[in-house]
Amino acid sequence: MKLFQDGGVVWLMGLAGSGKSTLSRRIYTELIRQYQNIIYLDGDELRDIFGHYGYDKKSRIDMAIKRANLAQFLANQKMLVIVSTISLFKEVYAYNRTHIKNYYEIYIQCSKQRLIERNQKGLYSGEIKNVVGMDISYDEPKADLTLSNNVPSDIDKNIAIILKNL
Repeated sequence: MKLFQDGGVVWLMGLAGSGKSTLSRRIYTELIRQYQNIIYLDGDELRDIFGHYGYDKKSRIDMAIKRANLAQFLANQKMLVIVSTISLFKEVYAYNRTHIKNYYEIYIQCSKQRLIERNQKGLYSGEIKNVVGMDISYDEPKADLTLSNNVPSDIDKNIAIILKNL
């Protein structure tokens, strides 16, 4: 496939707690067995690397653009870059589709009830501000692939679907 030969970006996005990082790590683990040119970029880790800690909508979009630019830089070197990020804004979708060649977008859906039950990092308690899906609205993407990730058994099924589609 072109992504594996010429480099490209697989962009997994979803609300916090939807399972995008878990899926991304597992996809990376599966693919690295066969391909040497795979790299995984986690949204939170990149915030630390870039020293970018703003969480309002504008700051989130700015960080997503930086993330996209790094992913494209690596893809230009024939790397397959797996990115997990929230980045649920139309500005990010448009930027990525315009600026990243060999781009494949995956949206990980998860019900609000399940996100509240998981409540990773305490984000859905209402005490933390600037949470996408709580006090920051988001734009539903028209991704290349949309998957539901509500129950633990969805993870293995979703990994198989993603790998098949790549």
